[in-house]
Amino acid sequence: MVACKREDDKRSGGSVPEIRKECEMAGWKAGSAEYENAINAVRVDIARIFAEAGHDDQITYTNQYTLQNKQVDLLTGEKIPLACSGDAIWLFLRFVDRSLIHPSGNIAVTSMVLDFAKHIHISCLLKMLNWYLLNVIDLFEENGDRVALADGQKAMLHIFARLWKIRITSEWKRSKRIRKMDEEEMSTSMEEWLTARLRPGEPGSYAGCTTVPTDVSWLPKNLDRIRRVVNEILAFLKVELPRFDDDDCWFFFASQLEAGELGPDTMYIFCIFTFCVIECEIQVDDHNAELKEHYKKKYGGFLGLPMTLAYHDPLRFEFAHREHGEPTWSRFPEECTSFPEIDDRGNSMLMETCTSNYTKHSFSVETCDAVKKEIRECRMEEASYFSRDGLGLLVGPDFVCDGDTDRPIRARQ
Repeated sequence: MVACKREDDKRSGGSVPEIRKECEMAGWKAGSAEYENAINAVRVDIARIFAEAGHDDQITYTNQYTLQNKQVDLLTGEKIPLACSGDAIWLFLRFVDRSLIHPSGNIAVTSMVLDFAKHIHISCLLKMLNWYLLNVIDLFEENGDRVALADGQKAMLHIFARLWKIRITSEWKRSKRIRKMDEEEMSTSMEEWLTARLRPGEPGSYAGCTTVPTDVSWLPKNLDRIRRVVNEILAFLKVELPRFDDDDCWFFFASQLEAGELGPDTMYIFCIFTFCVIECEIQVDDHNAELKEHYKKKYGGFLGLPMTLAYHDPLRFEFAHREHGEPTWSRFPEECTSFPEIDDRGNSMLMETCTSNYTKHSFSVETCDAVKKEIRECRMEEASYFSRDGLGLLVGPDFVCDGDTDRPIRARQ
């Protein structure tokens, strides 16, 4: 057994404090054999991880998701992108007769960036973010091929729908994932997490999924004004959007239209404006090219991920701060009547995926490149945790599972 020191509690990336809370949630009181054994086992894990990596100082750790050494002050607890964090590899793991989230055997030493990006989803999410940045976003920036970009985004929507379905078979709240569990149930869950394959008979799409209901009584009385503004946006950005029930209104955003300092109708316009900015193609001879480039840079989303409305999907859209710690202002005027009224100079609000928002956390805007670099360097499939079957989404270097069939999408070497 590897000797462990109490300073390992500080460089455990929060794992020891978390396992204390989880033991109490499991009904194990402080001082009981189960409580003490669980905490000591985590301390031994952390000591072993650092000892095997050959790090005996307080500034170096090996990121187990990138297999790279990082140097930060491990004892300050400062929340910076590359700070050491103890991530729960799986949604839970059985310890004695309970499912816990941070028990021995379920802790990886990684960076805060990757911990926050994965959030409380299954590990394949990080593998797919890595694939997406390298093989969709980076290639698009090189060749400008929008057809390939659209294909890559469709693949991500299909795959994340499956990851979402696997994820919600387990309880969402931490307190409900900590309970009595037998070995058979643990084995069944682990099979899905490792292979990223649903159990036979489970639908892989959003069958039965509904968005959060909301009151849309505001729409009819404002429709003429909204229609006029939206048509001006569509004409300026040269984008076509699907209409709702062949009517003159577009898609609804059911869960968050009450957000921000504005009324829902203005938020509705802001949503459509953001989608149009993302979708628009800028022509070389466009005399508004400079303004459109500005819009794309400002509203294009942190990771360039496609968005969905499905609740708990990692690609679900949400309104976010442009810079955490600052007020959220859209600067779209209330009861806006025409597109030229929009002045985005004071805008501090974004519409992006929750994964993008979680990944940015409250890190300073100067760290954006470092955050993306960390995702590009993620090599989870090479970590020892996944050696049995590997993470199941990518089949060889050139294939990615798209929905129910595997189709070739060239992977970057």
